[in-house]
Amino acid sequence: MPGKRYAHLRKLYFITEDRILVHLLDYIGREGELSQPDDITQFGIAGAIGLGRSTVSKAIRRLEGQGFITAQRAHVPAGKLRRTVYLLTVAGTSKAKHRRLEIEEDAIAFRDAQGVDRRLRVGEVPRLLPEYASLLDVMAHVARAVFDAATYEPPRRQRFVDLTDAVLRNDRGETLAARPWSAPKGGHHRQGTLAFQGDTGPFLANTQWIELVIQDVGDLSERVLRWELGT
Repeated sequence: MPGKRYAHLRKLYFITEDRILVHLLDYIGREGELSQPDDITQFGIAGAIGLGRSTVSKAIRRLEGQGFITAQRAHVPAGKLRRTVYLLTVAGTSKAKHRRLEIEEDAIAFRDAQGVDRRLRVGEVPRLLPEYASLLDVMAHVARAVFDAATYEPPRRQRFVDLTDAVLRNDRGETLAARPWSAPKGGHHRQGTLAFQGDTGPFLANTQWIELVIQDVGDLSERVLRWELGT
Protein backbone atom coordinates (compact mmCIF):
# COMPACT_ATOMS: atom_id res chain seq x y z
CA MET A 1 0.00 0.00 0.00
CA PRO A 2 1.22 3.58 -0.68
CA GLY A 3 1.05 4.52 2.99
CA LYS A 4 3.35 1.69 3.97
CA ARG A 5 5.71 2.50 1.13
CA TYR A 6 5.96 6.16 2.15
CA ALA A 7 6.40 5.22 5.81
CA HIS A 8 9.32 3.01 4.77
CA LEU A 9 10.91 5.90 2.85
CA ARG A 10 10.54 8.28 5.77
CA LYS A 11 12.06 5.73 8.14
CA LEU A 12 14.99 5.16 5.79
CA TYR A 13 16.03 8.79 5.80
CA PHE A 14 14.58 10.52 8.80
CA ILE A 15 14.50 8.32 11.85
CA THR A 16 15.18 10.25 15.03
CA GLU A 17 18.41 8.39 15.76
CA ASP A 18 19.91 9.44 12.41
CA ARG A 19 19.00 13.07 13.00
CA ILE A 20 20.61 13.02 16.45
CA LEU A 21 23.77 11.36 15.18
CA VAL A 22 24.16 13.85 12.33
CA HIS A 23 23.51 16.77 14.69
CA LEU A 24 26.08 15.62 17.26
CA LEU A 25 28.80 15.34 14.61
CA ASP A 26 29.20 19.11 15.00
CA TYR A 27 30.37 18.64 18.58
CA ILE A 28 33.17 16.09 18.28
CA GLY A 29 36.10 16.92 20.53
CA ARG A 30 34.13 18.56 23.35
CA GLU A 31 34.23 15.51 25.60
CA GLY A 32 35.09 16.28 29.22
CA GLU A 33 34.63 20.06 28.94
CA LEU A 34 32.93 21.61 31.97
CA SER A 35 31.01 24.14 29.86
CA GLN A 36 28.98 22.95 26.91
CA PRO A 37 26.56 24.56 24.42
CA ASP A 38 22.79 24.37 24.87
CA ASP A 39 22.56 22.57 21.52
CA ILE A 40 23.57 19.22 23.02
CA THR A 41 21.09 19.17 25.88
CA GLN A 42 17.92 17.18 25.29
CA PHE A 43 16.02 20.43 24.75
CA GLY A 44 18.66 21.75 22.35
CA ILE A 45 18.81 18.53 20.36
CA ALA A 46 15.02 18.48 20.01
CA GLY A 47 15.04 22.05 18.69
CA ALA A 48 17.91 21.41 16.29
CA ILE A 49 16.38 18.33 14.67
CA GLY A 50 12.79 19.57 14.68
CA LEU A 51 11.22 16.83 16.82
CA GLY A 52 9.48 16.69 20.20
CA ARG A 53 11.39 16.20 23.44
CA SER A 54 9.54 12.98 24.26
CA THR A 55 10.51 11.48 20.90
CA VAL A 56 14.10 12.65 21.32
CA SER A 57 14.30 11.31 24.88
CA LYS A 58 13.34 7.81 23.74
CA ALA A 59 15.83 7.90 20.86
CA ILE A 60 18.60 9.10 23.18
CA ARG A 61 18.01 6.15 25.48
CA ARG A 62 18.22 3.78 22.53
CA LEU A 63 21.46 5.36 21.30
CA GLU A 64 22.94 5.20 24.81
CA GLY A 65 21.99 1.55 25.04
CA GLN A 66 23.76 0.89 21.74
CA GLY A 67 26.88 2.65 22.98
CA PHE A 68 26.71 5.43 20.37
CA ILE A 69 26.29 8.42 22.70
CA THR A 70 27.30 9.19 26.25
CA ALA A 71 25.87 11.61 28.81
CA GLN A 72 27.72 14.02 31.06
CA ARG A 73 26.82 16.88 33.36
CA ALA A 74 28.01 20.33 32.34
CA HIS A 75 27.29 24.02 32.65
CA VAL A 76 25.31 25.46 29.74
CA PRO A 77 24.44 29.10 28.94
CA ALA A 78 20.69 28.58 29.41
CA GLY A 79 20.85 27.71 33.12
CA LYS A 80 22.76 28.26 36.34
CA LEU A 81 22.68 24.59 37.31
CA ARG A 82 24.55 21.87 35.47
CA ARG A 83 22.50 19.94 32.94
CA THR A 84 22.88 16.67 31.11
CA VAL A 85 24.48 16.96 27.69
CA TYR A 86 25.04 14.24 25.10
CA LEU A 87 28.10 13.54 22.98
CA LEU A 88 29.13 10.85 20.53
CA THR A 89 31.31 7.99 21.66
CA VAL A 90 34.08 6.65 19.43
CA ALA A 91 31.64 4.05 18.10
CA GLY A 92 28.97 6.73 17.74
CA THR A 93 31.27 8.99 15.75
CA SER A 94 32.04 6.16 13.35
CA LYS A 95 28.34 5.31 13.07
CA ALA A 96 27.34 8.95 12.54
CA LYS A 97 29.91 9.55 9.81
CA HIS A 98 28.84 6.36 8.06
CA ARG A 99 25.16 7.29 8.20
CA ARG A 100 25.86 10.84 7.01
CA LEU A 101 27.62 9.50 3.93
CA GLU A 102 24.77 7.08 3.26
CA ILE A 103 22.16 9.80 3.63
CA GLU A 104 24.07 12.17 1.34
CA GLU A 105 24.05 9.48 -1.35
CA ASP A 106 20.38 8.57 -0.98
CA ALA A 107 18.15 9.60 -3.90
CA ILE A 108 15.02 11.70 -3.37
CA ALA A 109 12.74 13.80 -5.54
CA PHE A 110 13.58 17.51 -5.50
CA ARG A 111 10.45 19.50 -6.32
CA ASP A 112 11.26 23.03 -7.49
CA ALA A 113 9.15 26.17 -7.15
CA GLN A 114 7.32 25.32 -10.40
CA GLY A 115 6.35 21.90 -9.08
CA VAL A 116 8.75 20.00 -11.35
CA ASP A 117 10.39 16.94 -9.80
CA ARG A 118 13.86 15.62 -10.49
CA ARG A 119 15.89 12.89 -8.85
CA LEU A 120 18.82 14.12 -6.79
CA ARG A 121 21.13 12.89 -4.11
CA VAL A 122 20.27 14.34 -0.70
CA GLY A 123 23.76 15.83 -0.54
CA GLU A 124 23.07 17.86 -3.69
CA VAL A 125 20.00 19.65 -2.32
CA PRO A 126 21.62 22.31 -0.06
CA ARG A 127 23.45 24.01 -2.94
CA LEU A 128 20.14 24.48 -4.80
CA LEU A 129 18.58 26.51 -2.01
CA PRO A 130 18.79 30.33 -1.92
CA GLU A 131 20.03 30.41 1.68
CA TYR A 132 22.46 28.23 3.58
CA ALA A 133 21.02 24.85 4.52
CA SER A 134 22.70 21.99 6.32
CA LEU A 135 22.18 18.31 5.68
CA LEU A 136 20.09 18.22 8.84
CA ASP A 137 17.87 21.03 7.51
CA VAL A 138 17.24 19.02 4.35
CA MET A 139 16.53 15.83 6.29
CA ALA A 140 13.98 17.67 8.42
CA HIS A 141 12.03 18.95 5.40
CA VAL A 142 11.79 15.85 3.23
CA ALA A 143 8.42 14.08 3.36
CA ARG A 144 7.53 10.94 1.42
CA ALA A 145 10.98 11.03 -0.18
CA VAL A 146 10.25 14.48 -1.67
CA PHE A 147 11.95 17.78 -0.87
CA ASP A 148 9.47 20.53 -1.75
CA ALA A 149 11.45 23.72 -2.33
CA ALA A 150 8.28 25.81 -2.52
CA THR A 151 7.39 25.08 1.10
CA TYR A 152 10.91 25.11 2.53
CA GLU A 153 11.61 27.84 5.07
CA PRO A 154 15.23 28.17 6.17
CA PRO A 155 15.68 27.90 9.93
CA ARG A 156 16.46 31.07 11.75
CA ARG A 157 20.11 31.04 12.67
CA GLN A 158 22.61 33.74 13.41
CA ARG A 159 25.63 34.10 11.18
CA PHE A 160 28.95 33.64 12.95
CA VAL A 161 30.29 37.05 13.95
CA ASP A 162 34.04 37.58 14.26
CA LEU A 163 34.56 39.47 17.51
CA THR A 164 38.19 40.32 16.73
CA ASP A 165 37.02 43.74 15.46
CA ALA A 166 34.91 44.45 18.55
CA VAL A 167 35.57 47.59 20.59
CA LEU A 168 34.89 48.38 24.25
CA ARG A 169 33.85 52.03 24.75
CA ASN A 170 33.19 54.04 27.91
CA ASP A 171 31.14 57.17 28.64
CA ARG A 172 34.21 59.38 28.06
CA GLY A 173 34.62 58.09 24.51
CA GLU A 174 37.73 56.07 25.32
CA THR A 175 38.04 52.71 23.58
CA LEU A 176 39.85 49.41 23.99
CA ALA A 177 40.38 47.15 20.98
CA ALA A 178 39.66 43.44 21.25
CA ARG A 179 42.41 40.86 21.25
CA PRO A 180 42.24 38.11 18.60
CA TRP A 181 39.27 35.89 19.39
CA SER A 182 39.96 32.19 19.02
CA ALA A 183 36.63 30.52 19.75
CA PRO A 184 36.59 26.72 19.33
CA LYS A 185 35.11 25.66 16.02
CA GLY A 186 32.13 23.36 15.68
CA GLY A 187 28.43 23.53 16.25
CA HIS A 188 25.84 26.20 15.59
CA HIS A 189 26.96 28.37 18.46
CA ARG A 190 30.59 29.25 19.11
CA GLN A 191 31.74 30.26 22.57
CA GLY A 192 34.95 31.86 23.74
CA THR A 193 36.48 34.51 26.01
CA LEU A 194 36.76 38.02 24.61
CA ALA A 195 39.67 40.04 26.05
CA PHE A 196 40.78 43.58 25.30
CA GLN A 197 44.11 45.28 24.78
CA GLY A 198 45.35 48.00 27.11
CA ASP A 199 45.00 48.87 30.79
CA THR A 200 41.43 48.43 32.00
CA GLY A 201 42.11 50.17 35.34
CA PRO A 202 42.07 53.77 34.09
CA PHE A 203 39.49 52.84 31.48
CA LEU A 204 37.00 51.71 34.13
CA ALA A 205 37.87 54.30 36.81
CA ASN A 206 34.90 56.61 37.52
CA THR A 207 33.13 55.20 34.49
CA GLN A 208 29.33 55.41 34.43
CA TRP A 209 28.79 52.90 31.61
CA ILE A 210 30.62 50.82 29.03
CA GLU A 211 29.52 49.63 25.62
CA LEU A 212 30.58 46.67 23.54
CA VAL A 213 30.48 47.62 19.86
CA ILE A 214 30.30 44.67 17.43
CA GLN A 215 30.63 45.21 13.69
CA ASP A 216 28.55 43.65 10.90
CA VAL A 217 25.87 41.74 12.80
CA GLY A 218 23.33 40.44 10.30
CA ASP A 219 21.87 43.40 8.43
CA LEU A 220 23.24 45.90 10.98
CA SER A 221 26.50 47.75 10.46
CA GLU A 222 27.08 47.54 14.20
CA ARG A 223 25.45 46.18 17.34
CA VAL A 224 25.93 47.99 20.67
CA LEU A 225 25.52 46.37 24.08
CA ARG A 226 25.64 48.67 27.15
CA TRP A 227 26.25 47.98 30.83
CA GLU A 228 25.61 50.60 33.50
CA LEU A 229 28.42 50.69 36.08
CA GLY A 230 27.56 53.67 38.26
CA THR A 231 24.91 56.22 39.15
